[in-house]
Amino acid sequence: FVICLYFQFVLLSVITLVTVFRFFFDRRFFFIFIFFFFNDTATTEIYTLSLHDALPIYSRTGLIIDPYFSGSKLLWLIENDMTIHTAIENGQAYFGTIDSWLLYKLTKGQVFATDYTNASRTLLFNIHSLKWDEYLVEQFGLSNLNLSKVKPSSFDY
Repeated sequence: FVICLYFQFVLLSVITLVTVFRFFFDRRFFFIFIFFFFNDTATTEIYTLSLHDALPIYSRTGLIIDPYFSGSKLLWLIENDMTIHTAIENGQAYFGTIDSWLLYKLTKGQVFATDYTNASRTLLFNIHSLKWDEYLVEQFGLSNLNLSKVKPSSFDY
């Protein structure tokens, strides 16, 4: 019984931990960059937008402009890491959470997907259409970034 409880605690901890990481992969799905979600002040300057500029993001994503969300991390990486910048420009970068990477690996490259809840924390996902928001992806300069397909959590992947 104690071992079972410990296992459940560890499993819950791992699941919780997984939701705070975001990854960049190359075409072979080797990690290019791994970053942890935290309130990084290095990305704060990205969000000195006027209310007029911030409103389309909030109205589409339901999220406030905040360095916590991965959109700011993506912009910072594009500006500060030439490997990521070049990979995105060339359409060779894939962005997702550990669940999308694991799903890709477990399906031998057949499925690159995530669920709505993970996608909704990126500042790129439209919560009304339940799709990646083309306008926001374009505004962030991420048109060539490969984003996972987004499905319900209970979807048969």
